[in-house]
Amino acid sequence: MGCWNETCLLTNMPICHGDPSVFMILAQSMYRGADHHIYNVHDVYVPAGLPLFGIYDDYGTIEEVEKNAAAEATLGVFKEALKTKHLKLAVPDHDKPKRITGIDSLIHISERGYLEQDAKESFVRGPNGAIGYVHMHREAYDTVIKEMLSRKTYNTSRNLKAEALLDVKDYRKEIAKQIKLHGEDGPLLHLSLSDNLGFIRFFRTGDFFGGMYLLDQLREGALKKDLVDAMIELYVFSAALGYLRKFWSPQCGCGSQCRETKLHDILAQFTRAQWQKDLKEYHEENIEEDPNFDPTAETIFSYRR
Repeated sequence: MGCWNETCLLTNMPICHGDPSVFMILAQSMYRGADHHIYNVHDVYVPAGLPLFGIYDDYGTIEEVEKNAAAEATLGVFKEALKTKHLKLAVPDHDKPKRITGIDSLIHISERGYLEQDAKESFVRGPNGAIGYVHMHREAYDTVIKEMLSRKTYNTSRNLKAEALLDVKDYRKEIAKQIKLHGEDGPLLHLSLSDNLGFIRFFRTGDFFGGMYLLDQLREGALKKDLVDAMIELYVFSAALGYLRKFWSPQCGCGSQCRETKLHDILAQFTRAQWQKDLKEYHEENIEEDPNFDPTAETIFSYRR
């Protein structure tokens, strides 16, 4: 197979050689196959690690990968998963590298499908399945994050990042309290904490593969600001996928060099016309409300109780 264009999860437009791209490794969800409906963004696949940034290399992966806290933590998630047998790695004789030595080898091995979840060892129910991946245009991804962070959460003056930082603060405080009471090897209230703190619950439950590894990085020693920021960004982006009525999943188009964008433009025109129609109808029916209010922008809930 020759080179091909990847497909953006957000826009469904082709990602071509040299385009800045976000590479997200995906694991199959514990909810997969439980129902014929898709209710949530994580019903089919879930994030595995954190978003990785680079330049699309024309063959499924990215190059010039940013070596940041997200890349380091993602590498840690997969090394730990292999160590604990949550994953199996099998690279065929004709390919290399044979093992994960750094972030570039992890990206290549993930794209090739050489990593497989072990249902007997992991939280994933149902048949074993290969680790997947998806790309996004970097500019589209950044634009969505910026929009989400411009919105205040319900009944507060804070955005979702500020709410998540409060969750981190409360989590660290409670974990320190539990360690003081029971020692490092004593029972920790991960589960009860995650019920109360939306950001912690996102990483603690089946919405995320390897989440407990990342949470452990937050509770020990000095707070790793770059890692916290990367985790919050993924948390915010996953919320945005729900509002966009999308779900985590690999996209079609592998092997295709198609660069179609005319149909995307036609759909974009329809989307804008529909948005303007919704705004007009709302303000005609609610003439006494703030004329600058946009009812098409979803209210964000932070789930702090």
